[in-house]
This record gives sequence, C-alpha cells and structure tokens, in this order.
Amino acid sequence: MKKSLLLAITILLALGSAGAQESPEPGREFIDVSASISKDVTPDEIYVGIIINERDNKGKASVEQQEKNMIKLLEEMGTDPGKNLTVDHMDSSLQKYFMKKNAIYATKSYTLKLSDEQQLAAVFDALNSIKISEISLKKTRISDELQEKVKREMLTEAASKARKNAEILAEAVGSKAGGAIYIHNSYSLQRPSNRILLKSETLEVAGNGSTIESIPSINISKTTVFVSVECKFRLLSSTGSDSK
Repeated sequence: MKKSLLLAITILLALGSAGAQESPEPGREFIDVSASISKDVTPDEIYVGIIINERDNKGKASVEQQEKNMIKLLEEMGTDPGKNLTVDHMDSSLQKYFMKKNAIYATKSYTLKLSDEQQLAAVFDALNSIKISEISLKKTRISDELQEKVKREMLTEAASKARKNAEILAEAVGSKAGGAIYIHNSYSLQRPSNRILLKSETLEVAGNGSTIESIPSINISKTTVFVSVECKFRLLSSTGSDSK
C-alpha cells in the first residue's frame, strides 16, 4: 500500500513538472512574424569589351592610330579613359595577327567601364562613327556603394512591414506588439545573363517616302534583389504590460 501511494505521488510530481516546462514563463510570450520584399535594380557598373582590328580598314589605320582616336573620343565624352579603360591581357589580345593576301593585320582589345545605359548607348554610337564596331558586353554588377544603399532601404522596408503584421495579429487576439526581442535577416541577388537588348525604330522621312533606321536604344538586364526578415516581438496585454 505504501509502495502504491509513493508511486502515485511520484507520477503526479512528474506530470506537474512536465506541465510547468510547457507553460511559457511570465513575460516571455512573443509573436513571430516574417516579411519578404524584392526589387529590380539597374547595375551601375557596366563592363564593355572593345576590339580594335586593322582588318576593319584593310590596314589603312594602325592599331595605335585607332587607339588614339578612340581615347580622344572617350575623353570628349567625359568617360575618363585613363581611369575606366584598360588593355586586356597581352597573351589574349595584343599579339594576334591575321594573314590575308600577304598582309599582317594586328588587333588589340580593351575593357571599358561605364555607369549607365545612356552612357553605353552613346559610346556604342560614337565608336561606330570611327569604324570601331567590335563591341560586346562582358559583365554588369551593382557597385558596393549602391548595393549597401539598396540593402539598407530594403531591410528598413521589410522590418517595417514585419512590425505592421505583428501589430495586426496581436490586435486580433486582444493584445499589443511590444519591442522586438529577436531579428534575423537574409539578403541575396539574382544576377541576369549578360546581354544587351537593342531596340530600333524605322522612321519615315517626310516628303520622299523613304525610311531610315533610328539609333538603337540599349537596355541592360536588371538584377533582382531579395530581402527577408524574421522578427519576434514581445506580446503585451491591451493595457501595455506583458501578457500572462
């Protein structure tokens, strides 16, 4: 009989201990919410490949002369070639020759850094005007400065959205959302494929019925930025004290 009574008391104590562990401590109640947002951002660093080839003018202008013409043109456009124009690795570009009818034609390739679509379109058109037509998009990226600015703005927006969601949910159960006791965030980029989209329109010349192609506009694919936040807010009673 004593053993049965002792066993019953032990079971009751164990059940009481388990129940106490499952119940939240006073003042530790919280509401858990998350919010995610995305934004398309135009890269502000555009890297363009340029190749000067003597074949294009059948050797009438040397690579050096064409290079001088290009640098002068870029300076006039305000692109600062001294800072933004670099010669590619010598192994891959500087010492390439093409044999054609006993003539040797040299080539030289460069990388030009630009900041926006308008600048790219202007350079594209200007280089074509001096018979430099081998131009390609190498890569695009968002600068560290722009990335930090966008990240700060999006995290602020996502956290504000999470706070509003917490207030709505807390009010629905007769409580209030207090201060945040936990915040976690994630940030990622979805980079597009490197490509230039050229768009041109056919314009009719007034008076004679002929048509001309307009200068193409250039569109750079945007990078999608994703931000998400997870927040835990203290759950308060409608009077403003901790819910119990």
